[in-house]
Amino acid sequence: MQLYQFDDAYVQRLREGDRWTEEHFVRYFGELLLIKLRARLRSMDAVEDVRQEVFVRVMRTLRASEGLRDGRKLGAFVNSVCNNVLLESYRAGRRVEPLESRDYAAVPDPSTSVDEALVTVPGVFVANRYNFSQDQRISIRGFGARSAFAVRGIKILVDGIPQTLPDGQGQLTNLELGEVDRIEVLRGSSSALYGNASGGVISIWTNAQDVEQAREEARFVAGRFDERSGRTWNKWQSTTGLRVGSGSAQLTVSRLDYNGARDHSAAD
Repeated sequence: MQLYQFDDAYVQRLREGDRWTEEHFVRYFGELLLIKLRARLRSMDAVEDVRQEVFVRVMRTLRASEGLRDGRKLGAFVNSVCNNVLLESYRAGRRVEPLESRDYAAVPDPSTSVDEALVTVPGVFVANRYNFSQDQRISIRGFGARSAFAVRGIKILVDGIPQTLPDGQGQLTNLELGEVDRIEVLRGSSSALYGNASGGVISIWTNAQDVEQAREEARFVAGRFDERSGRTWNKWQSTTGLRVGSGSAQLTVSRLDYNGARDHSAAD
């Protein structure tokens, strides 16, 4: 394949919709993108979807009033657009698909511990030691498997705000899982976009608030570990939402009374 030197006139012809230039642009970069994407995507359908999206975004930017004008930067610009579209494709493919309604009963209640919330996510191992002072041990691709306490090697975000300390340690015991809307897990190399996330990223999003005046919700869950031991647990939660000017505010109060199946595992 022969490399082509782009100039400002070439970009101008693309902006004006010159047929020959557009055909050359699609043919030239189509081959380059094919070489790059075939090594990163599993199916040709996915490769073609990413290629078409790259072409659409590049042409839209070129024809914008403040779009690219320097022809020498055209190749680097197409490559950067391809990287962005590829990362979006990775993230879309790694999102947890919603469960069918008939499967809800088989999934434990996720409001007490993160291991129950991530039980259906492949590639993520959560060891719940049922010791609320040490938190759960989360492992993604082996990172965090040897953590003595808390979460290490994995970056935790709540509504886009980092919860991981600069030394790589994070905790989830201070998070009210009853107010979580969804949890996104990034296990691949794209997690490096979030900084020191060598093992992966767990991005937690709380319930979006759309309160017209006021809203009040109450929830109570309880259970028993063993009939012979008589050890039980219960949790109640109350959430109040109010309209404040053009925005909204929310206050959540909860209490957990836990008398675990293991000795010396009580918590509240």
